[in-house]
Parts: sequence; structure tokens; C-alpha cells
Amino acid sequence: VCNKVTSKKNIRLSTILFKKVGEVIWLKKESDIDKITAVSGSGPAYYFLFIQYLESAAKELGLSSTIAKKLVYQTAFGSMKLLENDQRTAKQLQETIAVKGGTTEAAIKVLNHNNLFKKIIKKAIKEAFKHSIKLGKYWLMKKLRAIIAIKTLDFLKINKWDSISIEGIYKRSKITKIKFFNLIKNKSDLLKNI
Repeated sequence: VCNKVTSKKNIRLSTILFKKVGEVIWLKKESDIDKITAVSGSGPAYYFLFIQYLESAAKELGLSSTIAKKLVYQTAFGSMKLLENDQRTAKQLQETIAVKGGTTEAAIKVLNHNNLFKKIIKKAIKEAFKHSIKLGKYWLMKKLRAIIAIKTLDFLKINKWDSISIEGIYKRSKITKIKFFNLIKNKSDLLKNI
């Protein structure tokens, strides 16, 4: 996400820099960051959880820990490579592997029974999304409180007050409470000064 004052040069440089560690996706709205957090930021943990459960199921079938781990990890790695290099979608690849009457189809039927697996995934993503928004508001408020505290200290320093309590601000100052809060109330101006 960038704003109107971000130069094309800085966008290009940022893209080059971040491409060193992965794909770069520019978003139109800052609010989309919470969606990205829910899907991609938390995404590796979802895959790791599925891999953990798959590995556990393999061990319950009687495979050794070493063999279960190797099979599951290589299956995950190979699946992602296939998905990355093949033109077909994940759904198309899954349907290709899950042939009628086969073992994969039997397992997929269990996972898709009453759309339960899909519902759980959607519910988990929505919960991560809501929590990302909540955390964003929390950190914004924390940031605003810090800015207000800094602005207050700067104001007090300018007016030569060494130490002062919140209650004492209004007692010792020659300004009214309303004037004081007018100095620090405009959140957008405060954010620009970070």
C-alpha cells in the first residue's frame, strides 16, 4: 500500500527489494492488509497444522516417525511445486487425483461431508481477519496515545514545565482545558508527524 506522495521510483525500489524474499502485491486500500494478514500472514501456520495432523495420522496407521515425516513433507513440497508449475487450479488438480472409486476420493468425501472442512477453514480465516482489525485498532490507539504523550511533553517543555501531573496541567497552565485538547486532538495531523 502506498499513498499519493509515494514516488514511482520508491515504489519500484520497494518492489525490487521485497522481491528478494518473495512475491510483491501492491494493494489499493490499507484496509486490505487485514485480509492479507488473515490469509497469507497466518497462512503458513494453517499449512503446518494440516501437515502436523497428516503426519500424526500416518503414525497412527503404524508408520515410523521418520517415514511419516518424510512422506508428509515431500508430499506437501511436491504438491506445492505441481500447483506452482501447472496451469490447472488447485480444485482441478484435486479432482484429477481424486478419481472415482479411489482412495483419495474416499478421503475427500470425509473432508467435504456437509462442507464441514470448508466451513471450518472459512470460520478460521474470518476469525483471523476480525482479530487483525482488532489488533490494528489497539496498536493505532497505542500509537496515538504515545503521540499525544510526546506532544504533551513537547508542549510542557516549550512552556518550561519540568515535571507535571496530568491534573496539574490545567492548574499550572494559563490555557484552558479546551485549548489544550485542541492542540492535540487532530489525529490525522498527529499521524503525519510520526
